This record gives sequence, structure tokens and C-alpha cells, in this order.
Amino acid sequence: ATVSVLYCGGEVGGGISYMATPANPVSYVSSVGQGPAVHVSGQGLSSDGDLKIDPRTGLELVDVPYEWRKDFSMLEGSLMHFFGKAQLVTVRKMDGKERSSNRFLLVTDFCVYILETGGNTSRCESIKDFKEIVTSRSNDIGIHTPDGPFRFDIMLLLHDQSERDKVLSILKKIYSFHNNKPLPHRHIDPLGMKETLILRKPENWQLDIKAEQHVISKKLLLQRLEQQESEYTAEQNLIQDEFQRVTNKLQRDLDKQIRERNEEFAQFKKEYQILQEAHNNLIIQYDGMAQDINEYVRMLNEKDRELEEYRSGHHPRIKELEHEVEKIQIRRQYDDERAKGDVAKALQEKEQEIRYQNELLRQREENCKSVEAMLARKEQELAISDGSVRERDGLLLAKQREIDEKDLKLAEKERELRYTKNLMRDTFKRQCEELELIKAQFQQYDDQMVTFIRQLGAGSATAMPRPISPPKVSYSQTASPYSIPFR
Repeated sequence: ATVSVLYCGGEVGGGISYMATPANPVSYVSSVGQGPAVHVSGQGLSSDGDLKIDPRTGLELVDVPYEWRKDFSMLEGSLMHFFGKAQLVTVRKMDGKERSSNRFLLVTDFCVYILETGGNTSRCESIKDFKEIVTSRSNDIGIHTPDGPFRFDIMLLLHDQSERDKVLSILKKIYSFHNNKPLPHRHIDPLGMKETLILRKPENWQLDIKAEQHVISKKLLLQRLEQQESEYTAEQNLIQDEFQRVTNKLQRDLDKQIRERNEEFAQFKKEYQILQEAHNNLIIQYDGMAQDINEYVRMLNEKDRELEEYRSGHHPRIKELEHEVEKIQIRRQYDDERAKGDVAKALQEKEQEIRYQNELLRQREENCKSVEAMLARKEQELAISDGSVRERDGLLLAKQREIDEKDLKLAEKERELRYTKNLMRDTFKRQCEELELIKAQFQQYDDQMVTFIRQLGAGSATAMPRPISPPKVSYSQTASPYSIPFR
């Protein structure tokens, strides 16, 4: 015979099918009487080696008491948090009076079952869909089921208040586990229970047990937890390998970028030194040209002074000739006084005087021509010197502008290099901190899982730790020509 059973609720997850064979029997209950049977997934297990606590909720797991195991043998090894007798309170359709029926209450990790003797199911409700819980007396508990045309609430009378409180605590813990919020609970007057709860069975109501409401075995839960642990270990190893790979790649990229930036900086420094030497050479040339210009100016001033002396008649040569003329005049006067009658000597002296005067005039003309030629030559040299000076000044200004531009570019390069180094250093430090945080979180969760497995083997395990969702590592990119696109 082949029986397919499914489980789709809680965190165990996944659809699981089993084949019933003589070597692998499946515990299930066939339909008997009016109601359908309880659906159980997994093999029948003995109590030896079973889980004692559900690691997902921390709730204790129980077995069917010995006196009822014969009637509920199909529940052996199933995941149950409570199993015991209870009275189900309903309202009759004919006269509207309450009636109580002896039933069995079964609370699993997902549903509340109301069972009859022999295993037939009277009611099945998912705990995560409860609207609220109401209580009035010491041992009653009312369950407000989902609203709708077929709303059919549940009211139970348990053995005593301690048993009622235990069931109430289990329901609250399971509801909070599935919905991440507390289960609403109200304590009302006993007379208001009938007004608060709908205990009359609606028309055309019928029991419908969905696949997600099937009972699962403790062995199946343990297998799924071990599978999750194996998957987590593999995922942790993968994350560790990826972490190491990303760290090594970041280190290699950072070393490469630093090496390239150091080479660029060395090249920039070398070019800067070359430009500095050229700048110093230009300054030396400029100083030499300034000295040459000063020398030219001094020579021109000297020539101007000589020219002024020629023009004003204060030149030493002119004064020397004039002095000779005066001497001749004095001598002539002296001779005239001594020999006024000597005409021949007077004529000779007169001729000599005339010759001296002519020589003086010729010398003056030559001096004037020499001065004019010298002035023309000096003016030409001055024009040439002015042009050369202006040309050199233009070259010096152009070289100076070029040096200033290169200085600005070099300063910009140095600023970008410092910015890039700081950015890369900060990015690498932040990424390493984030990766170390992820590693520490996974190490912490790994230690918790190891402790839980050890406690699980010793039979004293508490709630299993929830998996840690690792934060996403974001590698920031900066809009810069030297930014590194980290992946």
C-alpha cells in the first residue's frame, strides 16, 4: 500500500513524501466513524533517542501517556507539546443548550487537535490563525477562531487551573513563534463566554485538514535540523573562503595601486626636479643678461658724457689745442713786442697760427664726425640690446609661466595621490572591519550551534539559536580619476 503524507508548516519546511513498505512502515490512522483521521508524517519511533525539547521554541516535547497509547499508537514519536483529556463545550442546534463531551486535546508545533477515542479528529485549528484566547474560570479556555461564515470557536474545560495555564503558555509561545507578536488574551466573566464565543456549529460546516496541519515526527524534525546544520556549516565554509579570497584580492589590489602611485609620484618628482633645474638655469641666465644690460647702460652713459664734453668744448684734446693756440698767441705778442719790424717772422708765425687754427678746425670736425658715428653705433647697439633684452624677457616670462603651470599640475597630482591613498586606506580598513564583524558573528553562531548540539546529545538542549543574517558588504566607489572599483 502507498500512502503520501506532507508537512508544510513552521520552519522545518518543504514537502516530504514517504512510501509505506514492510521495511519502512509509516504510522498513520485510517478514517473510522464520522471524522477523518489524524495525519502523521514519518516513521514510528520509540522514545529512546527522541528529542526532549523543540529547539525552535524551547517547549518541552511529550509522548502519549501510557494508558492511552493503545488508542493513539499512531502518535508514537510525533512532535507534541501537550496531550491530555479535556471536555469540549458546544451548543446544540435544537434548544441552544450547552453540552460537554469528553475529548482529548493535542497541541503540536502548528495546530490544536480535538480527538475522539480511537484517533478520530473532531476539530483542527492552526494556532497562527487564532484571533484571541479568552478565559473566565480557573480551568476553562476559549479559542476565537478566524472570522467568516464558518466561524466555529472552541471552548475547553481542563482538569485544573495548572493544566489550563500550561496549555495557555504553550499556545502563546507557539503563536509568538509563528507571528512574531503576542497572542491576545482576555479574562472575562463566565456569563460572557457564550456571548463572546460562537459554539454552535454553522450550517454546512465540515472539518478540512490541510496539508500544512499534518503532524510531524520528532525524528523528521531532528533530520531537518541536522540538514540545516550541515547546510549552515557548508555555507559558513563558503563564506570563510570568500572572505579570505576577498581579503587577499583587496590586499593585492591595494599593494598594486600603492606601487603604481609610488611610481607615478617618483616620475612626477623626477620631472619636478628637471623643471626646477631648468628654472634655476633660467634665473642664472636672466641674472647674466641683467648684468650685461647694466654694463651696456654704463657704457652708453660714458659715451653720452664724452659726447657732451665734445659738444661743450671741455674735451681734453680740445682743451690741449686751445692751450697751444694761446701759447702761440702769447709768443707772437711777445715777438711783436720784441721785433715789430720783422715782417717775415711775423708772416711765418701768422702762417703757423693759421695752420694751427686749421688743424684745430679739422680736429674739431673729425671729433664731431667720430662722435656722431659713435652715437649712431651706440644707438644701433642699444636698439639691438633692447630687442635682445625684450626677447629674453619674453622667453623668461614664457618659461616662468610654463614652470608655474607645471608646479600647479604637480601640486594637483600630489593632492590627488594623497586623496587616493587616504581613500584606499579608509575603504580597505572599513571593508576589513565589516568582514571581521561578519566573521565574528558567524563564529558566535557556530559556538552556539556547537553548544546546542552538545546539549542535544546530552538531552538538555534549549531553544536553537536563530541563524544570523550577515550584513551586505558595500564597497563604496568615489568619483575620482584614481578611485578603485572594488567588487
